[in-house]
Amino acid sequence: MLKIILKSLKKIFKIEKKLVFSILSLTFFGAIIQTLNIILVGPLALTFFNPELILQTKIVNNIKTNYFDISEDNIFIIICIAFLITFILSNLISLLKNTIQIYFIQRIKIFTSSDLLNKFFKSEINNIRTLQKSDLDRIINVVTDKFASFSASIFTLIEASIYIFFVSVTIIILNKFVVVGLALVILLFLFFYFIFNNLNKKFYTEEIEIKKKLYVLNTNFLHGYLDIILNKLSNKYITVYKHLHFKLSLQKIKKNFIDTIPKNLIQILMYSILISLLVYSNFQIDKGSFIFDLAIIGFATIRLVPYISTGYKEMTSIKQNLDSYKNLENFSFDRKLNFKKKNNKIINFSNKLELEAKYWFDEKKIFNYKFKINKGDKILVTGPSGSGKSTLMNILSGIISPKEISKFVVDGQNVENNSVLNNNFISYLDQNGLIYEGSILQNITNFQNKNKIDMIRLKKIFHVVGLNSFVNSFDKLSKIRLDFDPKTLSGGQRQRILLAKCFYKNANMYILDESMNQLDKNSEKDIIKNIFKLLNKKTFLVVSHRPQNKYFNKNIDLK
Repeated sequence: MLKIILKSLKKIFKIEKKLVFSILSLTFFGAIIQTLNIILVGPLALTFFNPELILQTKIVNNIKTNYFDISEDNIFIIICIAFLITFILSNLISLLKNTIQIYFIQRIKIFTSSDLLNKFFKSEINNIRTLQKSDLDRIINVVTDKFASFSASIFTLIEASIYIFFVSVTIIILNKFVVVGLALVILLFLFFYFIFNNLNKKFYTEEIEIKKKLYVLNTNFLHGYLDIILNKLSNKYITVYKHLHFKLSLQKIKKNFIDTIPKNLIQILMYSILISLLVYSNFQIDKGSFIFDLAIIGFATIRLVPYISTGYKEMTSIKQNLDSYKNLENFSFDRKLNFKKKNNKIINFSNKLELEAKYWFDEKKIFNYKFKINKGDKILVTGPSGSGKSTLMNILSGIISPKEISKFVVDGQNVENNSVLNNNFISYLDQNGLIYEGSILQNITNFQNKNKIDMIRLKKIFHVVGLNSFVNSFDKLSKIRLDFDPKTLSGGQRQRILLAKCFYKNANMYILDESMNQLDKNSEKDIIKNIFKLLNKKTFLVVSHRPQNKYFNKNIDLK
């Protein structure tokens, strides 16, 4: 447990050292101020009962000699003001520390979620392509929230430990008799922690099992409600439903009991020690001196109990969430971690590319691909819906890998099965391309540095894709700003921007998968005719339901 906490702290320090240092410094300083506030209760109580005893102390005499006059008339007011100042200061420090800590916990969530997104973008595409957006959000939120909660528990435990240490030392210095009581409290704390922690773990496991059964039952309700109605099984299912919910409620009561009973028993023990001191003081001759100690110990006990309870609660929480660090560090979107990495990247081909491969989502429907692509080919890919056109485009663009490869030859040379087409080799556009926040120019050039933009190429593409149909002049490309996935653009305008982005990239092969389906037939014809003329030496593969056959020299028909 300690090893995981130290590793987590090391990771937390990497996020923002200054914030961690600020939180720990404020915690330490706040503990000192609160301890001083507790100590002032002694003089406050003694002054109320017998101010002469306070006036005779060395500290007060020193203040009277060197600073200002202290008398029976003002001693009580002075101590009250000092008590109030330390109390207010302690609370302000606590407020500042908690505010910084909340901000820092949010920083941890941002940092860890960014780390997971980085892992997502570096994952095998085959393993993440079926992941829904809601699934991605849920996975990231669950992992980051759990680690953030774990981190917050560590900081709260550190805070409670520092306060307990300072207050305990103060009590021990005042009255050594209390050491026995504190030792009993510590032993009781450890006893409760080990006993009730195991029970908590047991109850938590039982609760998970009940929730699993309820999930299965609710699934049966959702998918089998007709069968339940027709076979008159509703009473049976409702009985089981009520029984499981009753068991779940019972588990929550048990968990609540073992969460609260240690706190109550520790409070009983600490207040018993305090009452024992009161009884003991009744037999003391020098009651004035004992009132001083007792007031501080009593007030310290009241302040100490919440921190001991918090320490117990956070230790239990940390124990239950130890796996959050491991989950974060070892998390992978790749279902198989031993996949063969695709290190061999095909950057270019000067003559011909041949591929024979198979792909299937299930064994009932297998897509067989066998084709040759010559450099400069303008290929139309046709076939009915569900024939595997988009799957082929995804294979060629490297989004997915074939399940089985019989032949992969580039310029007469056999290529290893773990090779892929280099990202710079291909420019790929389907019908679901995204517009990002920024200018039209930034979207087309992928936020390329202005000094590196090929303006000559861009101007030609500007006219080829028909951007001039809604952008008055070329210069306005950098001035018109768009929101992420803007609703102000029509489907056609959106596709013209995305086509410009696709063609601006200086690739060897351009793959267009239904990427002009929002344009009218004449616009699609003009774009195909003009882009083939502009990039006549480049290779094109185009999927379209409105084929312009006369502009293509080859057809791949998927039946």
